[in-house]
Amino acid sequence: SAEGRDIDRLAAGAHAGGMSLFRAREWWSATSGYEEFHDLGCLCAANIDNSPSKHDKIIVNSFQGLLRIYQPRPPAFSPGHVMLEKQMGLPVLQVAAGCFVQGSEDIHLALLHPRELRVHSLVSIETEQGPQYSLSLAYRHQLHRTACNMAVGPFGTRERDYICVQSMDGQLSFFHNETAAFSCFLPEFLLPGPLQYLPRTDCLITVNSARMLQAFRYQNLSMASGTADGERDRPNTGKKIVPDWSVNIGEHAVSLKVVTTSHRPSQILALGERSIFCFKENGALKFMKKLDFNPSCMHAYGVLPPQEGEDGLGAVQYVISAHTNQLFVFRDSTLVWAARVDHPPADITVANFQELRGVLVTLNELGHVTCSYLGTDPTVFSAGPLTAREPNYEELDKEMAELQRVIRESQREGVTRLADATLVLLTEVDPVTRVVEMEDGEEEGEEEGEEGTEGPGVQKCVEVKLHLSSSTGALLSDVSISITTSPPLTLHPSHLHFNEISDHHLHDPQTITVVAMATILPCTRHITVSAVYTTATGLSHISEEEVQLPLSLFCHPCQPSKANQHKITLDTNHTAVSLHALFPDFLPPSGEEVGPQNAMGFHLLAGPEVTVVASKSSKRYRLQSESFPAMAVLLEELVARLVKHHAGKEPVFEVGYSGPLPLNEYFEIIDRHFELRKNIQQCSDLLGRHAQQFRAIQKRLLTRFKDKTPVGLAHLDTLLDGTYMQLMALGEKNESFEAELVECSSQLSLATQLINNLLRLSVHMNDDEYGVLKASLSPTVITDSEQGWEEQTDAAITHLLRTSLAKSAKDQSASIGAVELPPDCQKLKRHISLFCDRISKGGSLAVQTQGLPKLTVNGVASETTRSLTTEKKEATMEEGRGGRQPKTQVLSKLPVNLSGKKSSLPALPEDRSENETAAGYQQTDL
Repeated sequence: SAEGRDIDRLAAGAHAGGMSLFRAREWWSATSGYEEFHDLGCLCAANIDNSPSKHDKIIVNSFQGLLRIYQPRPPAFSPGHVMLEKQMGLPVLQVAAGCFVQGSEDIHLALLHPRELRVHSLVSIETEQGPQYSLSLAYRHQLHRTACNMAVGPFGTRERDYICVQSMDGQLSFFHNETAAFSCFLPEFLLPGPLQYLPRTDCLITVNSARMLQAFRYQNLSMASGTADGERDRPNTGKKIVPDWSVNIGEHAVSLKVVTTSHRPSQILALGERSIFCFKENGALKFMKKLDFNPSCMHAYGVLPPQEGEDGLGAVQYVISAHTNQLFVFRDSTLVWAARVDHPPADITVANFQELRGVLVTLNELGHVTCSYLGTDPTVFSAGPLTAREPNYEELDKEMAELQRVIRESQREGVTRLADATLVLLTEVDPVTRVVEMEDGEEEGEEEGEEGTEGPGVQKCVEVKLHLSSSTGALLSDVSISITTSPPLTLHPSHLHFNEISDHHLHDPQTITVVAMATILPCTRHITVSAVYTTATGLSHISEEEVQLPLSLFCHPCQPSKANQHKITLDTNHTAVSLHALFPDFLPPSGEEVGPQNAMGFHLLAGPEVTVVASKSSKRYRLQSESFPAMAVLLEELVARLVKHHAGKEPVFEVGYSGPLPLNEYFEIIDRHFELRKNIQQCSDLLGRHAQQFRAIQKRLLTRFKDKTPVGLAHLDTLLDGTYMQLMALGEKNESFEAELVECSSQLSLATQLINNLLRLSVHMNDDEYGVLKASLSPTVITDSEQGWEEQTDAAITHLLRTSLAKSAKDQSASIGAVELPPDCQKLKRHISLFCDRISKGGSLAVQTQGLPKLTVNGVASETTRSLTTEKKEATMEEGRGGRQPKTQVLSKLPVNLSGKKSSLPALPEDRSENETAAGYQQTDL
């Protein structure tokens, strides 16, 4: 009719304009579950309860294993519409309905699981509340290979519905009701594609990874199947399978549909990524149409009677859904209708219900089921005719200026709002740690300080509460939080995500469990909480917070020891205080015996013990241990607690180190770390050569096995076994070296921290210089990097020796060579010794630019030019006035001596006899 032609032109014009004037009218809708996922093949409409009315029911399955059957009735969803909801226990990949049971005309339900095919019947029981439905298992088939999809059809017959399952590696398994008929492999297979059955020619249609549409006759597949039980599970067995016909469509297929009629030839629809193809049953192309949208699924619902000149083929009718929330109805290659839906469909079908026939049923990825029909109510008003008039350029200029002013004001307001709306991260660390036994996996809620609980296979944990809020109450969306740390610390959980955070969307404090394992020494006592979020203006921001963990997480008290190999003595300007006052959290419970007040022992989870001794008559403290790196854990904690204890007292508390730097012990750890890296590199080279030899022997053996004339193996099998044993031995050796490298890297990190802290205490560095020191002699040791710690450290120290610490212009003109693995560590150790020597003699590490003088230890600078360090301090003070306090390290609270003179601290006494016992600390001094 003329009205129909007008509607077609209107819909086609709306589609060409990139939008749809019409919206699909919702008839009924429901949501299947929560956090479930669906895809193509998860929707089916059939008379699954075999009711006499022959009305369809909607069957929906999910990858989480839930099966739901709906009997929709308008106008809205109610719980009574759910006929069945059952957890199948396995992910459901595809659902289909048909006559799958021998001797029964009833419709049954076929469910395809990854490793199983089940056929069920829907059984109803009449009760007082109405019919109650349940699933009854008819039969099941175990699948030897992981399934991808299935096709249903009367293979080779005209009576029953059989099932063909396609696996992920190209095996077709045919099941004739309760019997597993045969299986075969598709030729030249790489990835599975959609699978359909063509009844008129008894062919299976699929699209392979080469983008070829192929048809395989069922008779040829059955003859090419393996005869023995073992052959049917192996490719390249049986007769060679040749497709009946094949066509290159040039695109990956999204969906395949076969449209059949009782008296006319069938037609095949192939939906590609950007095109729709229609083929005759012999493979001849009927039409092809380019699509200007991204399709998601397709459903064919009928064929019109043929017109003159159509070779007996009628126009096929089908509907395609797009990812842009649109439905397009086609008749052959002609678009006849376009409508918009609320959700992008993942699957679509057509069903007949009691109240309405030909209802479009769509299912999106999250399980939203919608029954809709095509209405004619436009969702937007039609624009009136345009009136031609001459533009007034003066008014246009005024309007442009006004719009620019509004844009500038909105941008300024947006910046102000953005500065106010930030994410506030507040952390709260539980002071009580718990001991977790690794042998039986049970946790014991024992408090810290209890003796006899830690041992081999024991780890400790502590809880950190994370409070999240918006600074101004404004909405913050898509908040993603990541918590990171270093071994031996582990985090549970390590990632958090929140959709919204505001005054109206507050969340409970999040508990993060930090576990310290007794494997290696802890190279850090911090965890970093990083948050990425989006503000109301659409910009992304990052917030970061560093949380320090309690010392009790990494060690527990033990008896102090006198006989230790490594010792470090610290000088202060205050009388030494009792260690019980400094470490009250390590004292035993009340009622138990308390050790000497001037000596305490700390047993780290990884094994080493560290003893801290305070002088009774002087102003000194000593750390001693059999493990050199282990002292770094207690050194920083001791200095921090001393600074906190003497805060606000006169004179200002100072701490220093005047002894020689323990570089020999430090160099031993560097040599061990470098030796392990060299061993791993040698093992990797040997593994590569042996693997190449192994492949060459395999090729030789394969050539001899394929030779028609039998010849001897010439001991190639013996050589193959020997090479294999060498590969396994090298692999195990490489794994042991890597495990030792992880442990040695932790020791190297702690030893570097110890040298840096001692170097800072010996010359009283300020914060800026200490930052340069940590960046150059970095305590961060990465084991899986192409450039190792030795190369990076040598390059950084060499740069400082030729810039800030250079003695003459000749040293500054020298160039740095390529950063590569050196043959040994002699050059690195020489540079580290020279680096420490120049710093101890007054060298400066202040950052500078060309033309600016260096900041020396005595504080003298140029009269006309300020150093960058001074400017940075002023910028930090300005930032602090704005309400943001800069982050500082614990040692940054120490006073900086810029006078150029040595600190007026008492001299170190000589070490006492090593024969003194731990109990003698009460009578002896340092």
